[in-house]
Amino acid sequence: DLRRAEAILTDACERMEAAKGESDIASIRLRRTLSSCLFLQTRFDDVIKLDRMILERAINNPDIGDDALLTAGIRGRLAGILTRSTDPAELAEAEVLCGQAAATLQRQAQREPRLSKELKYELLQSKFLQYRVSHLHRDDPKFARDYKELVDQAVPQYEAGDEEEVVKDYDGLAIASLEAGVLDIAHDSIKKLKELAPKVFGGRSPFIRRYDAMWGEYLVQMQQFDQAEQVLNDVLSAEGTNDDNSFVSSWDSFFLIRAYCQYGICLRQRNEDVLARQYLEKAMRILDQRVAQMGTFQNRHMVQERYLILKQLQGVYADLGEAERAADTQQTIIELQQILDRVL
Repeated sequence: DLRRAEAILTDACERMEAAKGESDIASIRLRRTLSSCLFLQTRFDDVIKLDRMILERAINNPDIGDDALLTAGIRGRLAGILTRSTDPAELAEAEVLCGQAAATLQRQAQREPRLSKELKYELLQSKFLQYRVSHLHRDDPKFARDYKELVDQAVPQYEAGDEEEVVKDYDGLAIASLEAGVLDIAHDSIKKLKELAPKVFGGRSPFIRRYDAMWGEYLVQMQQFDQAEQVLNDVLSAEGTNDDNSFVSSWDSFFLIRAYCQYGICLRQRNEDVLARQYLEKAMRILDQRVAQMGTFQNRHMVQERYLILKQLQGVYADLGEAERAADTQQTIIELQQILDRVL
């Protein structure tokens, strides 16, 4: 219940700040927890505003200024959101924040004769973030192969009990390889995720469906449409039945959107245009809901996903003889391409 959690955290923040002050480290940590709650609701406008405020308070407090893990963490998450933007100014800000976070962590590493576990992990994640910020062309196969090298370097450094960190890294690699169409890496990383997820999160975790959806998308790219249709049908048939509230976060809703789109592609292969239209338009409705939650922030990933869905819908409308609607959709596709060209 994220709305209830938000209300409780907001009240706790106000009480903590009244007692200890806005720039107290405990107050700032609590505000970061509130920011995480807003992030899970995909309210990116609110997250960006709050994280900028938290960062300003942290760097102005001399007792916090040298806390590398805290300040780098704040900068890192803000950069991680801004790097999804279609605004060149926000992308430039993300690169600056990412560089500042990395420099702070490196200075701390030089002061520590033996790196703490937390610092070691933050340094690893900083490398991933720096690479994502500086490489926006995700459809470039080189991006996926270089990203795999980062994962191969990181995974052996994790300790026993840190399998969740391993899952996080393979998750990023699976996304990168699917988007770039590097299917050998996609195959191996998704298989690894499907093996690890039940052990790490339990057999009823929503992550199981997330990685099933990824596998379905992989099968579509392999043009194994019959198998893909079965996998994706199982994913979509289970919607709303999982006790763990599947697809509740921003990334999970993103994969639900993709699952509907990929299922629509499978149906088009069987010339089931009417049914494909239903699934593709459902994908668009979910996407519109998520975009509305983000406020004015324009998420590049959502723009790209809208572009892909509309490309399919444009073909469906044309096949169904809806020439005017197909033409309108084509015009929207052109406008989306112009947005993407601005940053890619």
